Amino acid sequence: MAKNSKKIEQFLDVSLFLGFPVDASLAAGIEKLDQRIAQLFIDGKEFDYLKERSHQNMRYLGKFADVPVDVNSLFLLEANIYSLLKKIFPQYSTEEISLVLFPVRNK
Repeated sequence: MAKNSKKIEQFLDVSLFLGFPVDASLAAGIEKLDQRIAQLFIDGKEFDYLKERSHQNMRYLGKFADVPVDVNSLFLLEANIYSLLKKIFPQYSTEEISLVLFPVRNK
């Protein structure tokens, strides 16, 4: 029983990540970005802006959602991610690309 309980705990120990898929064009934009800006806005230690995560062999820029999550919080998180992307990459069109919500195991 204790062995199954540990497996269930590991299964439930996840966070949700709402991310924007990084295609070749955006990846090139990230590479060209001033390193100070990249360090501030992407996986920065001082501020909670965008995080970079991989899921099913795809890179994403996004944020973690609070668990449990409600739909209104997801809409706000979505708006925040799009806003940050627009500020960091004003030349890149993000409106037509949907964000992806996926689980991330906590360590």
